[in-house]
Amino acid sequence: MAQNLRFLQFGEGIVIKLTSNGGYTHFILCTFLRIDEKLTSPNIFYNNNIGIQVAEFLFLPNYAIGIAAASYVSRFLGANRSDIARAITYRILLGITYMGVLGIPLWFFGESIARWFSADNAVVYQAGLMFKVIALFQIFNGINIILRSALSEAGDTLIPTLFLIACAAGIMFPAAILLSQLIEPGLVGAWIGAFIYLVALSVMIIYRYQSNRWIVIFSLAQK
Repeated sequence: MAQNLRFLQFGEGIVIKLTSNGGYTHFILCTFLRIDEKLTSPNIFYNNNIGIQVAEFLFLPNYAIGIAAASYVSRFLGANRSDIARAITYRILLGITYMGVLGIPLWFFGESIARWFSADNAVVYQAGLMFKVIALFQIFNGINIILRSALSEAGDTLIPTLFLIACAAGIMFPAAILLSQLIEPGLVGAWIGAFIYLVALSVMIIYRYQSNRWIVIFSLAQK
């Protein structure tokens, strides 16, 4: 499945990667760097690239589970059984426990994993800290992808997209900017800002799903 990548740069310090994969569009905080010599070394970009590669590899099961959720939602909504569509989606959400398990080795063995990519102790140390944040990503990212997939298949795309834009602009960017200055190393602070964004977005997507507006939208589209 093709993947389209675009990079957006704001000023001299913020680089955001916009990823469009399999119909899901989400922002990943690529890196936010303070204008500071110790944070503009090649190691910062290298560490961040390691984090992006590992995170995207671990996110792949989420996409597969999301496709399954979308398939069942489409099938049962088409059969006028929204109750089954909802129940199936909730059961599929249990698959996020698998994503949580994937985060365990990142949390406890992050530095060992980082040594697969580099022998530089500074790189390994920062990547180990970054992997702890990525470990926390797993469950919330699973919730976001699975429920957004289900909503999208029902035709409910506008509000979830507005949620994404609002959280990225109102939470992720400010949090990444602030935390990258308050936390050392700054790169870890930026990733924590992205984590906060993902938690907030997941809460909003859960609220949207439980509102059942997606059922109404699907019904209107069939008329």
